[in-house]
Amino acid sequence: MNKSHTNWKEFKLGDIGNIIRGSTPPTKNKEYFGNDCLFITPTDYKNCNKYISNSERGISLLGIEKLKNRLLPEGSVMVTCIATMGKVLINKLPAITNQQINSVIVDNKKFSADFIYYLLINNSNKIKSIVSGSAVPILNKKDFSNLIFELPPLAEQKQIASILSSLDDKIELNNKTNKILEELAQTIFEEWFINFN
Repeated sequence: MNKSHTNWKEFKLGDIGNIIRGSTPPTKNKEYFGNDCLFITPTDYKNCNKYISNSERGISLLGIEKLKNRLLPEGSVMVTCIATMGKVLINKLPAITNQQINSVIVDNKKFSADFIYYLLINNSNKIKSIVSGSAVPILNKKDFSNLIFELPPLAEQKQIASILSSLDDKIELNNKTNKILEELAQTIFEEWFINFN
């Protein structure tokens, strides 16, 4: 073990927080769907970097009541565990996910949700490696809960997560700047060579 990691301890993912496997309300009952809560599926991951604050579909108050044991508070760490495995996001608003996602409602008194996010992002190969061989790879809730990781004390978790979050913010800002510059270049090109202004 690295000397700087002597104060790191092993934890099962299930010890880090409450593990919730998502569920879909019966689709025949349209009253379960609405705009009162996010309903997140792996499809919603495609345009997100770290956080998610919207979803293609939503859940109604009736749907929330039906799946109240699956409701995730904001700041939960959500991991895709079927097919496209190991994608990780944190919800910015309360959410319910479908059954393709396992989530960790992190115990914030002992662990940092941001740190757990980076931990899982950087261990996607470990997550994929324990899946039983089948036509559609599935990581069930029990195996997901039993994944073991080494973690530092909370203060160190927060420090590491803060540095990584800062880098993520800079990358996202650069990406936005590049997009704006590309759009500006396209506009200038059109004005000069198509509209002849």
